[in-house]
Amino acid sequence: MSWSKYFGYFADAAGVRLRRLPWALAKGIARAADVVPMGLPINTQRLAFYRAEPAWPMDRAEALGWEARVSEGEGFVRGVAWVRGC
Repeated sequence: MSWSKYFGYFADAAGVRLRRLPWALAKGIARAADVVPMGLPINTQRLAFYRAEPAWPMDRAEALGWEARVSEGEGFVRGVAWVRGC
C-alpha cells in the first residue's frame, strides 16, 4: 500500500480532500529547509521516507490462517470512527 493510498483512506474517512504538493516543489522546500531552519515539518530525510513505497506483506499471517474480515478501506473508516469515539 502506498502512502498516497494510506493517507487517502484517512482523508476519505475524515471527509476532507487530500492535498498534495508537486514533487519538484516539495523537494525544493525540503532542500531549503535543510540549509536554512524555517520551522517547517519537512526536510529531505522526511521526504525520502514518504517517497519510499512501504511494504507490509501479509504472507506470514495468511500462512498461519489469518484472513481479513473487512477491506483496507473499511478498516480505516472503522479505525477513524473508533478514534473519534474515544
